[in-house]
Amino acid sequence: MPLDTFTVINRTILNDNDRNLLVILYQPIVGASSINLYFNLWSYLDKMEVISDTLDHKRLASMMGITIKELQESRERLEGIGLIKTYLKYRIANSAASLLDDASYEIAFDFYNRKMAGQKEPKPRWKRA
Repeated sequence: MPLDTFTVINRTILNDNDRNLLVILYQPIVGASSINLYFNLWSYLDKMEVISDTLDHKRLASMMGITIKELQESRERLEGIGLIKTYLKYRIANSAASLLDDASYEIAFDFYNRKMAGQKEPKPRWKRA
């Protein structure tokens, strides 16, 4: 069974003051496990790196001593307050989009094809598969 993998992409520099703010301001809101997740994700990057190696969720949960469900809940709390953003990998989400109902396909097309690739109109349904 293939591993469920992820990559960390750094869009900002985290300094000591930021780490203190995360603990003092955000930890009471999202909980210690969510802040622990944030620090673990951040630790996968060296200070000069923008993108991490490919990692897997099972190993991350094991290292944190939590279940996959708890990992998901922690991630959702971080997303809820805007500390992280999660994106599906293009090849996985886009390859299944043609099999979705029209409303779901339109959402996937709008992001991957219209915004990311500049394609103006979707192919007719009979040409998608």
